Amino acid sequence: MQAFETRIKAWLPLGLGITGAVFCFVLASIRGLESTHYPDAVIFISQAEAITQGWNYMLQRPQLFNSPLGFSGLLSATFLLGGGSSLALFKVLLSICHGLSVFLVARIGICMGLPRLFWVSAALLFSLDPFVLFAATDVQVEGLVTLIILFWAYLFLLPPEKPKISIIQAIGFPLSGFIALTIRPNILIPFILLSILLFYIWFTRDQKWPLYATVISIFFCFFTLYEVLLAKLYGGFVFLSTNGGLNALLACRQQFLPQYLGLISVDENSRINREYFAYLENLRSSIIGKQPEISFSQLDREFLTRAISSCTEDPFGSAFVLIVKSFAVWRPYTVIGAYGVEIALISLTLWLPLSIFALWYLSRRNLSVPNKILRNYFLILSVGFTISLIPSATQIRHRVAFVEPFLWLFAAYFLAQKIRSRKILRDDQDV
Repeated sequence: MQAFETRIKAWLPLGLGITGAVFCFVLASIRGLESTHYPDAVIFISQAEAITQGWNYMLQRPQLFNSPLGFSGLLSATFLLGGGSSLALFKVLLSICHGLSVFLVARIGICMGLPRLFWVSAALLFSLDPFVLFAATDVQVEGLVTLIILFWAYLFLLPPEKPKISIIQAIGFPLSGFIALTIRPNILIPFILLSILLFYIWFTRDQKWPLYATVISIFFCFFTLYEVLLAKLYGGFVFLSTNGGLNALLACRQQFLPQYLGLISVDENSRINREYFAYLENLRSSIIGKQPEISFSQLDREFLTRAISSCTEDPFGSAFVLIVKSFAVWRPYTVIGAYGVEIALISLTLWLPLSIFALWYLSRRNLSVPNKILRNYFLILSVGFTISLIPSATQIRHRVAFVEPFLWLFAAYFLAQKIRSRKILRDDQDV
């Protein structure tokens, strides 16, 4: 019986992952393999097409590369493999990533000690989550972020008594961290905080110093090479991406408050977006008009300087905006003006109870060691992402990428514990 259960735990998560990948690809096909539904997808595609032209082409036209290179680079690789600019191969890749995320949700559920019914349910419900699938079936970075976040969580939960687990952590964590930064630069703060958590766990287990040195050396080796590449491309130092300063211009602007609160009409939402893009274009044209020879690294610093100046002009108003943006990161419903009343109600119906289950889980004191690690991991991850998302355009899908799988796991844990408690109570009454 124990051998059978071991085989179930080995193969059933894989089956769930394959099922999730197939379902995701079928849904992507229904939505259109060559279609996109997010404005920034067009930017990723055009940047990927430019990358396929080669390094010399990129050096001559650095203005074409305003988004992080990692995601567009991956997209361009599928273009080169497919011999064109079809999105089909890339959506196959995103579907596989979704399947791997489903697999990891199941494996993490097993590490949490959930009964089979509950870790299977968590994985299935996550695989069918519409807010996860919105990004997983489009040209969006969120699916990759979810996969990396789950991979990190699984690394943290690997049993320390197994041989070479620390070595796997010491290699897998910094490598995946570097990849994550090239895809989503604002993952830097969560990565740093989680590195501290990993080092603390190792310290409590009396791990040797070469493990710490391995993590730091691997990460900074790749990070330095990447920064040299960016400096060569943009003609000066650029920290991870040229859109950092551009995004910072959003940090304290009060006209976005209705969007952050989520209570806005479709027309008002469209008007604010049009005004914002017009403002950015006019600002960029004004700076370049006054300084025609300005490099992209200098332009990024100019945007950042203006963003800081904008925030310090009205410190109290800026503080209020940042507080509202903190709410926007964790708001349990979508923006009505962006997705409609029906989607907002569906999101509220789904996220509100899941959030309550999560708060119950996070407040537990008598958790097992793996669950304590997962709780600390999630809390640190949440704090890091909240800090990272506040200075930029705060959108609900950015939160979904790192929170959604854990909400399903926490809900499964809550239900499993309640059913177990009732069973114990009923058995005691029978006695």
